Amino acid sequence: MSGFFIKEKSLDDILNALYRKLLSIELEVSASKGEFKELICTHIILTNPRMRVSRSYSRGKIFSLLGELLWYFTGDNELDFIKYFLPNYPEAADENGKVNSGYGDRLFSYSHGTDNNSKINQIDNILNLLKRKPTSRQAVIQLFSAADLVVDRDGPVPCTNTLQFILRENKLHLLVNMRSNDAFRGLVHDVYAFTMIQELIATELQVEMGCYQHFVGSMHLYNTDYEGAQEYLSEGYFTPTPMPAMPSVQPLQSLQEAVKFAERVRLEGIRTFDNLPESNYWSDIWRLILAFALFAKDHNEEMAFAVRDELSSKFYRIYLDDRELRRRL
Repeated sequence: MSGFFIKEKSLDDILNALYRKLLSIELEVSASKGEFKELICTHIILTNPRMRVSRSYSRGKIFSLLGELLWYFTGDNELDFIKYFLPNYPEAADENGKVNSGYGDRLFSYSHGTDNNSKINQIDNILNLLKRKPTSRQAVIQLFSAADLVVDRDGPVPCTNTLQFILRENKLHLLVNMRSNDAFRGLVHDVYAFTMIQELIATELQVEMGCYQHFVGSMHLYNTDYEGAQEYLSEGYFTPTPMPAMPSVQPLQSLQEAVKFAERVRLEGIRTFDNLPESNYWSDIWRLILAFALFAKDHNEEMAFAVRDELSSKFYRIYLDDRELRRRL
C-alpha cells in the first residue's frame, strides 16, 4: 500500500492526474455500492483554491456545485433541497426527510450533549477562535462522529472527517481529511464547497487565501464511471481560470441571503429579482440560481439566456452557453 500525491494549481490539472492514475490500476475492490479501483492515502494540494471549478464539459457542473454549497448553508439536511439541484442525488432520507450524511446541521448545529440545546455553530466557532488566537492549531470543524458508527443506525454516514483551518503569515490554509471520496462524482463537489468555505472564512477574517490540502483514506473510481473518466481525459487541456475573488463586505451574510433567494425560487416559483445584491459577485450567484430554474425546471432557454447576458463575470459564461446544458445537470 502506497500513497499518491498531486500538487497542481487547478482542479482540472488534479483531475487529469488522478483519473489517469486510477484507470491504470488493475486490481478492483468490491463493496456494497459496487466494484471500484482505489488509491489508499491520497494527498492533493490545490495551490490556487479559486481554480475550484472544472472548465470541462463533463465535470464543469456549476449548478450542482452551487446547489450543494447552498444546501450546507441552509443549516439543514433536507433531501428535497438537494434533490432540486441534483435530481439523481443517491442518498436516502429518514422518516423526517433528512439525509444523515449531510453537512448542514453538523456545520451549524453540531450536537455535543444529551439535550437539544447543546448545539454548536462550527463556522462561528472557528471565526471566533481565529479572531482571538490567530495562530491556533485548534481551528477544527468535525463532521464525522463516533455516533455514525453505531451498529443499528440506519442511513449513510459522512465521507468527511474534519476541516482544519490554519492561519499563518496572513493566509488561511485549509486541510480537509476524508475517510472516503468518490473521485468522479464526489471530489468536484467537495473541492468546490470546502474551498468556498475557506474563502468565506478568510474574507470574514480579512486575510488572504492560502493553499487547499485534501487528504483521503480511500480515493476510488467506480466501474460505472470508468467510461466517464476516459471521456473527461479525451476532452483535452483546459485553460486554468479562477473564480472571481469574493468581496470583503459580509460574505457569510451575503451567502445566507443567496440561500433565502434559492428557497424562494424553489418553493415559491419566483422568476424575477426584487432587489439584487449591490455586489456584482453575489448578484451573479443569484443569477445562476435563477438561470438554473429557468433551464432545468421551466425549460425556458430564452429567459435563461437573458439572465446569462446580465452576468457581470465572464467566468460563468461557458457553463450557460452550451445549448445542451440540461445534460450537465
